[in-house]
Amino acid sequence: MVGGRRLQYFVASAVSLATATLGMTSVWSTPVIHKLQNNGTNIEMSDNQVSWMLSLSPVGFMFGSLVTRFLCDRFGRRSTVLLSALPIATGTIIAATVNQAWMLLVTKLMWGFGTGMISMRPIEISEFI
Repeated sequence: MVGGRRLQYFVASAVSLATATLGMTSVWSTPVIHKLQNNGTNIEMSDNQVSWMLSLSPVGFMFGSLVTRFLCDRFGRRSTVLLSALPIATGTIIAATVNQAWMLLVTKLMWGFGTGMISMRPIEISEFI
């Protein structure tokens, strides 16, 4: 049973970290927008591109929450929470190595997808009956 308890601690830690990550990825764009618009970075983005970057996060959230239902059925809730780290980590790696504007769009899409996975609570059909 020790392995089961360790797994529970690991998953509980992952959920806590995921929740903190959810907040950080949500507010990340606030200080970055100012730098992008004032040429404070080596990336040139138009106002139109900035607005697209901001609007892609909810799109990713929607798809992430929809996919989570199927992942939970296939792999279980714990594994799905751990799988949510993949799109968030991918978005973070892209953000750290970004050199073109479209990469920031992909970053926000991936972060939104992972956030949707974290936030989704699978609902059983029996809860509605």
